[in-house]
Amino acid sequence: MDTDLVAKHLACPKCHASLTRSRETLACTAGECGWTGTWKDDVAIAVSGAAPSFFDDKVEIMQAVHDDADGTRVFQDAQMRRFEETLRAGSVVLDVGCGPKAPYKRRRDCTIIGVDMSLASLRANEDVDLRVYASAAELPLADRSVDTVLCAYSVHHFVGTTVEENERLVNAAFREFGRVLAPGGELFVCEVAPWRPFQAAQRTLWNGAKRVLGGSLDMFFWGKEALSEAGERGLPRGTVLSFERFDAPWTSTFSPIFALPRLRIPRALYPFDMVVYRWRVTSQ
Repeated sequence: MDTDLVAKHLACPKCHASLTRSRETLACTAGECGWTGTWKDDVAIAVSGAAPSFFDDKVEIMQAVHDDADGTRVFQDAQMRRFEETLRAGSVVLDVGCGPKAPYKRRRDCTIIGVDMSLASLRANEDVDLRVYASAAELPLADRSVDTVLCAYSVHHFVGTTVEENERLVNAAFREFGRVLAPGGELFVCEVAPWRPFQAAQRTLWNGAKRVLGGSLDMFFWGKEALSEAGERGLPRGTVLSFERFDAPWTSTFSPIFALPRLRIPRALYPFDMVVYRWRVTSQ
């Protein structure tokens, strides 16, 4: 990884001052701050004590999902074409929850910063220019330094141990997106939006399921209204939201569970809409 990319694009996640790299150490340049991170295996680690992730042992499965024709037709093809259309020459793109492989065709004149909480995924990802182990709720980037933020089916993985903590994490992430986006920048979110009965059941049962399943339950899905409200709370005043619903042939099949890649269900049994949300920052 090019050290110049660190100096140019990363910042202290605590005070947002610039960073310097010295061998395996990242350090905040604001002396009174004192924050330090680490640099290992071409990954900038901006979270203390990198913990195992649900996705660390699923890199090959996730890569296979990206290559699955039915799965990409349902979740990626049309949505990622929309994203590709937003990219401008020379843009700085923040891919939050980048995983081990990009589902989009990147422009070579753009800088792609990949953020994830899975070290194994980051190490495998060859599509980003800068790999960063960090939380979406505490981004190591300077204010107004990013042209486009992408969350491609990653927001539902911003989870804690309770529904209330999930809400706090998502709200904190949207505040961070609003902080790092430059005027005229765009937040592009691809998500599955559950139908209302599923929303209600999920909210009622999730805390109990999390206590039983622990780290194996790594998702909480947001309805269109809830995610729109998170954007309204966290993004700068005057930000404009548009969203588009996508669908796929009802006969399409895909694997809904990473741990069971051979399990296939038809789209007809899936109680979600696929939605692309686009927030454009008009001013700051």
